[in-house]
Amino acid sequence: MPCQIGLVGPGRRRNGIGRYVGHYLQRSGAHISAVVASTFESATIHAENFSSSYGIACKAYATMEEMLLHEDLTALAICASPEIRNKQLQVALSHGIHVFSEKPLTWGQEDINEQAKDIVQKFSDAVLILHYNTQWIYTIPDFVHLYGDIDQGMVNSLTVELAPPCSDPISMIKEAGPHANSLLLALGARGQARDIHVWSDTHQEESLCVSFQTDGVASNVIHVQYRFIYKPTQPRAAAYAINGHRVERVINLPEYKLYFCANGKQIPIRDPLESSVLHFLEKLRIFKEKGHILPDPTILLNTSLLAQLTDSVASQMM
Repeated sequence: MPCQIGLVGPGRRRNGIGRYVGHYLQRSGAHISAVVASTFESATIHAENFSSSYGIACKAYATMEEMLLHEDLTALAICASPEIRNKQLQVALSHGIHVFSEKPLTWGQEDINEQAKDIVQKFSDAVLILHYNTQWIYTIPDFVHLYGDIDQGMVNSLTVELAPPCSDPISMIKEAGPHANSLLLALGARGQARDIHVWSDTHQEESLCVSFQTDGVASNVIHVQYRFIYKPTQPRAAAYAINGHRVERVINLPEYKLYFCANGKQIPIRDPLESSVLHFLEKLRIFKEKGHILPDPTILLNTSLLAQLTDSVASQMM
């Protein structure tokens, strides 16, 4: 019997990732049993859209509590607005449910690092999976296909360019920072930033640039720069460079085919969001077999780094 999954936030206006997560979960062998939106009417519309677009039969609910009361679920995919994600994760914990969570884990004015520590520890204590959806790490094999293997001890620079759907600096770093951080950590960074500088691109009114240094696994110094430019709609620009070797993600619409472009070459790539979904389902399979699974240590490293950068953005730009 396939995993029964409840989808929270099937149609966020700002980013709209929930419908794709639901589609990939269903296509990968799970079943979307129910959806929760901000209102019952909205949930009903999204449930009908899932049925007409993807052939997914699911029930609509107005609240997570109501859904969890009536549905026998294996896991939740939480893709709703980040402002309420902490509360939704606490509800999932109270019901003993595994979670595929959009980033960031927390959003408010409180200490996001301490809040994240609390959430991650509670999921670990409850022996529950918390999968953090920072999907850009799944494109590294495509980068390797173009440029060859990466020696973490020899990484000396990383540049990440993303286009978040929010325009103020704090929201930009919270929205796009976890993606950029995940790439940095995958390259062996230890997660402590120093010499943080923050500025706005003089040629882009709604933009955020952050540079800093961090140490790698072999005590190598990694020079990092993030460049975020506001873009409210798809397709959004995305690119990164490791040691000066740059790849750019290109999306062909409306068929939504993804490519990496570099040095005049173009190769098709799998949507990293789909790869993240597949990784989550693999974790569920392992958990079902063994009854436990080790928590992901990079979640706290990512959130700690995000907190450092958020504080610097707040102090240098606000």
